[in-house]
Amino acid sequence: MPIGLRAVLWCLAMSAIRTDELMARIASYEEGPFPQKDHFHAALAPWKDRLDENALFVLTAALRKSDRRRARLVAEALGWLAGLPCGPLLVPIMLDPGAPLHQRAAAAAAIQEYAPGTTHTLSPDERGVLLELPVREMVSEAGEDSFAAEAIRSAYRSTPAQDRSGFSQALVHLAGSDANRVTVVLGHLLAVEEDPERRRELIAFLGANPSQEAADFLAGLAATTKDAAEASVTTRLLEALRTQGFSGEVKPLWRETTCFATGSDGDSCFALTFVIPRPPAFTLVHFLISLVDGVRDALVHAPASKREAEEFIAREREIMTPLSGDVPVEVGLYILQEALDRARPARLDDEPDIQLALHAMQPMLAGAHPTPEPLPPRRHLSANALRGLLTSPGFEYWYLEPGEEVMRPA
Repeated sequence: MPIGLRAVLWCLAMSAIRTDELMARIASYEEGPFPQKDHFHAALAPWKDRLDENALFVLTAALRKSDRRRARLVAEALGWLAGLPCGPLLVPIMLDPGAPLHQRAAAAAAIQEYAPGTTHTLSPDERGVLLELPVREMVSEAGEDSFAAEAIRSAYRSTPAQDRSGFSQALVHLAGSDANRVTVVLGHLLAVEEDPERRRELIAFLGANPSQEAADFLAGLAATTKDAAEASVTTRLLEALRTQGFSGEVKPLWRETTCFATGSDGDSCFALTFVIPRPPAFTLVHFLISLVDGVRDALVHAPASKREAEEFIAREREIMTPLSGDVPVEVGLYILQEALDRARPARLDDEPDIQLALHAMQPMLAGAHPTPEPLPPRRHLSANALRGLLTSPGFEYWYLEPGEEVMRPA
């Protein structure tokens, strides 16, 4: 075989291998909570600015065949990896009236973020479609996954202050008569709005949505806001909703939270996870804790949708073992506090991920919650009892406290 042809075939083979690996990397994010963009981009970094025509074709074809979640992952990957060249590939998908909404919206969102120069090639009507599709899709799916929730928050943040009122009204209009959807959309806007006057305007929109969802959300807001004027407006709206038969209920945060723990691994570490309701979404806070030196690492996933939180809980319960599973929240908080006390102060201060996780946990750690049940009384173990524990299948889940002569379950 001629050397030149062999080199071409080798290059094509290497390209196919890289494309297969890229598609496998994208597919690895099709389960579990939707990835944060920075984490997803870090996973795709080996392919950044290295896509050839074959890889571009494969990604574009995959987008046309994808379900909702995969379409978002593929469009995000194509946009971030290719940049401006992705625009001409995505426009036909965006403008195809026969394509599913989720594919068209994913293509439009990628164009807006990674190929904005493409808009100069579009007609005024096509530019209107470009702007409308992601908004329509994210409103319809706002309560379903974190991608739509973050899209709403990001779009609102990027909207000029003088246009936010009209933007929020448009979102409420798109949400239609679905009371839960209206509450979820407005809740996401409130999560990022800091201006007191615009916050009160959003709260007024909620009050004009007579439903149990709105009443519960406003009740929680009234109980937590530190702004006196905001609390006054919220209380008046709650009274109005109560006259219409909707009485808001405030539930203690720790009572609504779910906590999971794993058994310790070979490095004497275990994971502790809190699933915290933060209407209209959830926050998942994961801690890696060492039995020796406390908190070692942490990760926050927010905003997570109700569906994602429920799927996470169901998955954790499905894989529970005698040494892992549900933990009473008050016990989980007690474990976390003890782990924080053991950790080196420098680690807690210098690790941004741990700082972010502790900020998310602050209302839980500072709030009132029952004292956990005391540990069983310590007792000295005979040599035979110790030998029996150490030869048992679960021996690695027992430990001796430094300087102690008693053994306790980890």
